[in-house]
Amino acid sequence: MDMHRLRTNGIELGVAISGEGPAVMLCHGWPELAYSWSNQIPALNAAGYRTIAPDLRGFGGSDAPDSGYSVGDISADLIGLLEALDLSSAVFVGHDWGGAVVWGVTQRYPDQVRGVVSLNTPHYPVAPVPPISIQRRRHGDNHYWVHFQEPGAAEELFEGDVERFFRTMFRSPASADAARAFVESGKPVDLRSAFERGPGSGDVVMSEKDLDVYIETYKRTGFRGGLNYYRSMDMNWEQSRDLDPIIRHPALMISAELDVMLPPSHTEWMQSIMPDLEFHVLEGVGHWAQWEAPEDVNRLLVGWLERRFPPA
Repeated sequence: MDMHRLRTNGIELGVAISGEGPAVMLCHGWPELAYSWSNQIPALNAAGYRTIAPDLRGFGGSDAPDSGYSVGDISADLIGLLEALDLSSAVFVGHDWGGAVVWGVTQRYPDQVRGVVSLNTPHYPVAPVPPISIQRRRHGDNHYWVHFQEPGAAEELFEGDVERFFRTMFRSPASADAARAFVESGKPVDLRSAFERGPGSGDVVMSEKDLDVYIETYKRTGFRGGLNYYRSMDMNWEQSRDLDPIIRHPALMISAELDVMLPPSHTEWMQSIMPDLEFHVLEGVGHWAQWEAPEDVNRLLVGWLERRFPPA
C-alpha cells in the first residue's frame, strides 16, 4: 500500500490515496492501520470511488504526539485532510475506533460529511457518567478499557511479544455458541488475560503476509499512540455532552453477529435517532468484519454508495 505524507491539524498523517470519483474516507480501528482496508479499496476504486485511507494519528506511518487523541482531535485531523486534498466533503467510513470517529465527525462537521458508514461500532448515547468509571465499578481493572488507562502498562505487556499479541487478537470466534454465550454472560472483555493465555482456537482472520504487516509495523511503532485513544474516553464523554445525538445524514450500519466487543444488541436504539439509517447484520462474523467477510462488506458498502452517492 503506497502511503503519502500529508500535513493536517499540526501533524503529518500517512495516507493511502487511490481511484477517481466521489471521495470516501476510510478510518481504521485499534490495533489496526490503513492497511485494514486492503480488501475494500480495490472494490471501491473499481466502482468509481476515490479512497482516502489514513493511518490515524498515533498509528503506523503517522505522527504520534503525546496528546490530542480525543474524537474531537481526530475529527479535526480528518477535516484538515480534506482541506489538504482540496475536497469540500466526503463519505466517511469507519471500523472499531474508526467507527466512533466517523460518528463524531458527522456530529461536529455536518457540512463536510455527505454520508456515514460504520462497521461494528454503534452510535452510542452519551452515558450519564464517564465511561471508565462505569466499567471500573462493574469489573475493576479486568475490563480492557480500565486496564489501558495506566500509561505504560499495556505497552509493556503487548510490546514484549508483538507476534503473540496479533495472533491472539486477529482471530475469528472459536464458535458461534461460544460467542453468544460470552455476550449473554455479561463478563468483561479482558485482553490482558487473553494475551497471557495466548492464541485461542479460532482461525486467524488474515493471511500470514497480511499479519506480518501488522507485526512488523507495531514492532517499529509500539502501541502507545493507539492506546491513547482509550485514555481519552472520559474526555470524549465530556466533549460529547452538548452535541446533538441525532444524525440526519444518510447512514449505513453494518453489525456483526458474533462480535463480542460490539454485539448487535448495542445498536438497538440507533434507528430512533437516525432517520436515514440502513442496517445490516453479518451472520457468523466477529469483530474483524473487513477480513472475515470482505465480499459481504464490499457488497453492502458499494451497493449503498451506488444508491446514495452514485459516481457521475
